[in-house]
Amino acid sequence: MVFSNTTTLAGVIQAFERFTDSGYTYVSGDTTRLKEATNLANQKSSEIWHIIHEATGNWKYDDSNNTDLPFATTDIVNAQQRYALPADALTVQRVEMKDSSGEWFRLTAITSENIPGAIDEFNDVAGTPNFYSLINGVITIYPSANYASTDGLKVYYDREAVAFETSDTTK
Repeated sequence: MVFSNTTTLAGVIQAFERFTDSGYTYVSGDTTRLKEATNLANQKSSEIWHIIHEATGNWKYDDSNNTDLPFATTDIVNAQQRYALPADALTVQRVEMKDSSGEWFRLTAITSENIPGAIDEFNDVAGTPNFYSLINGVITIYPSANYASTDGLKVYYDREAVAFETSDTTK
């Protein structure tokens, strides 16, 4: 179902108009009401996503309105330990890296509670990373890599649904 289609009356907005018995232009024909309905639809979509995610914990959802897949890559910089997460990442499912010969491998998640000793001294000599932690939108790898690699760090993540715009007719 598309968001709004005043020709076929097969959109979300038209369903709202039909179910509320308000008439087929009550929302779609009024700019202010359309903005309010769009905002409400986006809020409810976000709430539904969160309910499903909390209920299953590992539900893999991605909105078909996205034009890419829910993973991102970035360059590995020699001796750099911290990398920013994609802005739209809600939860991280997996982190992978290329080793110095270009082969992909999976990093193991570790929390600060599981790091023995001082965090700043944990795997503090550059080498091949084995672990990662997540804090405030940042991935920290342990140890930092002693090599560089183009698009050598890959993050698989969940993201929210793409928000509707009042002008959407195909989304």
